[in-house]
Amino acid sequence: MLCSDATSALVFENEILGRELVKHAMISDIESAFVDDGSGYLQFKYYTAGTLSHWYHSSQPKPHEIQQMFTALFQVVDHCHRNHITHGNLSPENILVHTSQTGGSSGVLATPVLIDFGLCRERLTTLNLTMNQSVGGAGAGAGGAGGSGFGGGADSKSSGKAPLTPTPGTGSGDGGALGNKKPIQVFAAPEVLKGESPTPASDVWSLAIILFRLTWPQNEPVIDPASGQIQVPPHGGESLDRLRELITQIGYADPKKRPNHLAGEVLSLAPYFAVSAAQDLYESRSVIETKTKLTLFSQYLEKL
Repeated sequence: MLCSDATSALVFENEILGRELVKHAMISDIESAFVDDGSGYLQFKYYTAGTLSHWYHSSQPKPHEIQQMFTALFQVVDHCHRNHITHGNLSPENILVHTSQTGGSSGVLATPVLIDFGLCRERLTTLNLTMNQSVGGAGAGAGGAGGSGFGGGADSKSSGKAPLTPTPGTGSGDGGALGNKKPIQVFAAPEVLKGESPTPASDVWSLAIILFRLTWPQNEPVIDPASGQIQVPPHGGESLDRLRELITQIGYADPKKRPNHLAGEVLSLAPYFAVSAAQDLYESRSVIETKTKLTLFSQYLEKL
C-alpha cells in the first residue's frame, strides 16, 4: 500500500486506527505494521475460507448457514456504527470468512471478518476522505498489503463485477434495455458515488447490494424509479421471500429512507432474522408429510 502522499497515508492510518476504535472478534486484528520506502505493510491472520464471495459460491452453504452468516455480518457492522465508525467500503471481497469446528449438524461454523478499513470514517472527528479521491491502493485489505495475504488469494479480484473504490457516476448507466431503471454497478451507495462522504446509511446500502449479488449472481440489481428501492427477482421459497423483503427494506436510493440502526430496526424486526431458516425447512416438510400444523389449527378452530 503506497504511503507517499497525504491521502494514501491517511488510508494507511485508517487501516490501523479504525480497528482500534472498534475492537471485535469479527474484525481482523493487525499482527504487524510498518512503513518502508514510501510503502505501508500490514500483516493479518490468514483465513483459509477466503472471502465471503468465495465461501458463498464454493462451499454451497445451506439456507440456515447463510442466515447465520448474514446475521453475524449485520451485527458486526452495527457494532462499528454504535462505536461511531462507518466502514465506507463494504463488499464481498472486503469480508473474509472464519470457520471453526462445532458440535452442530454441519460440524462447521462460519463467521464474517471485516477487513479494509482504509476508507472508514470516525463520526466524531470526521476524517477528510471521500470515495472519489485517489486512495493509493485502499483495496490492499484483499491481500495486497505487502503480500501478507488474508485468505482471499486470487479470489479477491476474480468477480470482475464492480470496482471496490469506484468513481462518481459509474453506477447510473444510461438506461438501455432497462428503460428508466438504473443498473447498480458497484457496492458504494448512490450518494457516495456523487462525492458525498460515507455514512452508516451508506454501509446499509452496501449490505443490501452484497446480499443481492450473493443470492442472485446472474441478475443485475436495479433501482425501481417508482419506489426508489432495489428491485429483487420475484422467485424463491419462504426463506428467499423474507430475504427479498429485507433487501427492499434497506435498499432505498434515498439514504434518509434507510434504517438508522441495524440492531433496533433490522436485526430485531426483519422477518428474515426473526425466523430460523433451519426451522423453516423443518416446518415446511412437517406440513407436507404429517399435516401436524393443519391438525393443530383444526383443533384450535373447534375450541372457538
